[in-house]
Formats: sequence, structure tokens, C-alpha cells
Amino acid sequence: LRCGYYLFPPVVMRDPNTGKMSGMSVDMMNIIAAKTGIEIEWTEESTFGNWIPALQANRYDAMCAPMWSDMALGREVLFTRPLFFAKIAPIVRADDTRFDGKDALEKLNSPDVTIVAQEGGTLFYLTKAVLPKAKILTIGAMVDGPSVVQNIVTGKADAILLDYNG
Repeated sequence: LRCGYYLFPPVVMRDPNTGKMSGMSVDMMNIIAAKTGIEIEWTEESTFGNWIPALQANRYDAMCAPMWSDMALGREVLFTRPLFFAKIAPIVRADDTRFDGKDALEKLNSPDVTIVAQEGGTLFYLTKAVLPKAKILTIGAMVDGPSVVQNIVTGKADAILLDYNG
């Protein structure tokens, strides 16, 4: 089974020196391989925005890292049952106190707020649905996760919706 993946500690990690894969998803795929006799090949690193086109282009057989199921994406791919719950929260600059308090989502849903979202990913559609009044800074599908978040650090955007891995 040729697996696509994205790097997202502690879910999927790759040792930069040895290339050895590790993490919760890697462990899960190794268990599946042991029980079925299927050989796993970690074929290609993808992003949240480009994994479906890579799958459709037959560059790998499956995305072997968890993704949120989404109706828009479900037109293109089949999802398995959920593996776990991942809480989604807005991430803002540490020095930006405008969104403090329990009404953070209400404050984010404003025309003077810019939310960064990666084109083609589930969080892009979620951001549009949950924060319809906010401006969306759309980032291309090929951009890696850390580069997307840099838009918050540099002030090009005010927030991003991401899952909480803490």
C-alpha cells in the first residue's frame, strides 16, 4: 500500500537523518500491515490542500494520516471511520488580545478580521461556514503547514483555525 502522509507531530513524524517514519498514524498502519500482510510504503509527503489531487493522480493509494471528513471532499474520496477526536481552535498572535474571552468566535466573525485558510482543505470549508463575515486569505494547496501559519506571525492574517494537539 503506497501511503501519502503529512508531517504533523505527534501524528506523523519523519526523522530528518534516517528518514524513519514514526507517530500514531505510522503505528496504526504498521498494525494494519501486520494483521493483513500488506506491505506499507511511505511514498509521498503531501499537504492538507493537495492530498486529493495526488491521490487522484495515482501518486499513492491512500492518505495514511488522519483527515477530517467533509461533505465537499467526500465527493472526491472515501473516508474511513474516525480514529480520534481533534479539537479545532482559532490560533492568533500571542500579543493580539482582541479575541480573548469566551466570545472569540463571535469576535473573529467580523469583516475587519482576516482568517488564513489553505485552499482545498477541510479547514478552508469550515472557516467559510463558521466565520462567513470574516475575510479569508486563501493560501495555495502546495504550501506547507508552517508557511501557512507564518501569515499570522507576519500580520498578513489575524487568525487560523487549526486542530489542537496539546
